[in-house]
Amino acid sequence: MVQKSKILGKPTLIFVTVGTTPFQFRRLFLALDNALKLLPNKPKLIIQSENFSFQWQYKKVSKYTCLAPKKLINVIKTADKIITHASPAILYLISKYSNIMPLVIARNSIFREHASNHQVQFNDFVMHRHPRKLSKYFVCQQHNIETDICNYLLEEKNNNRMLKQIFNQNKKKSITKKIDLYIIK
Repeated sequence: MVQKSKILGKPTLIFVTVGTTPFQFRRLFLALDNALKLLPNKPKLIIQSENFSFQWQYKKVSKYTCLAPKKLINVIKTADKIITHASPAILYLISKYSNIMPLVIARNSIFREHASNHQVQFNDFVMHRHPRKLSKYFVCQQHNIETDICNYLLEEKNNNRMLKQIFNQNKKKSITKKIDLYIIK
């Protein structure tokens, strides 16, 4: 299926969400800013972050410190690409409302992106719940992530398989129902 944006000539939408912690995610923002310069089209970028100390060179950026649940879900549904940190809550929402596979980059305490490495551990867990060919969507290493971001932005759409493989197992159904009730309130 061809994306509407390609038929209508509209720029694509990239959604980046890195949570509401006060920690910076400069490593991700710098790599993304550099990767966007290499794209043939100039997509719109929506960023949700608590910390906006990074100075973007890319100009088509809309920034939000917090998105209301309905707005967040709408952006997730309409985004052509999603780049996120390794948060169980946002991964659940993406798995439920997006039909595209996101690029998940864990915050790392070595870079002072978080107080601990729980995101690296969670991302590693999630990565091993997927077929090996999908492990490229779960970045846990400390290497330069610009190549991962470039490859993700340039690839064709890959269907989202997280709901089936992570959140939709019998013993987890009650947890996902509780998360749904909490988020929708």
